[in-house]
Amino acid sequence: MLQAAEYHRAALVEWQLLAGDVPVNWAIEHRREVRQAAASLRMTIGGVRNPMASTMSEVEETTADVAHSLQARLAEMHVLGEGDECFPVFLDDPFVDLDAKSKPSLLELLVQASKHQQLIYLTEDTDVMDWARVESLTGDVSLIEPGRSSGDASGDDDTRRAKHVAA
Repeated sequence: MLQAAEYHRAALVEWQLLAGDVPVNWAIEHRREVRQAAASLRMTIGGVRNPMASTMSEVEETTADVAHSLQARLAEMHVLGEGDECFPVFLDDPFVDLDAKSKPSLLELLVQASKHQQLIYLTEDTDVMDWARVESLTGDVSLIEPGRSSGDASGDDDTRRAKHVAA
């Protein structure tokens, strides 16, 4: 019994380090939601090996942080309107300063979110533009590139126009 009590105390210390002030009983009662949220985060950030691991690279940590913040902001925007009204979200180059490895999983997060609310992404970022061109072939993303007409297969941009892309 003494050894079991010692293991229990050690486990509580480990729990405190891991979960902070979250009571163990609350976590047990809500384990399904916690696991679903963790799985959703892992799927959202496909490039991250394990977003719940304590040893993530700096790129993985940044990607996880941005994804979490982005999901929270999109959720806030989704419930802004009265009743079922959902306002469109305008994003102006939110990933421009991120590592190129982070962008695909964050952009996929936006594609998933766009199934429930309208997202308009403005960018000059070539990583995002290349991604959007490929994704527009699937029909999940609509792409508007100033300087290109729908019949212009050459891809020559009119240098007098802005080079922003809306995806």
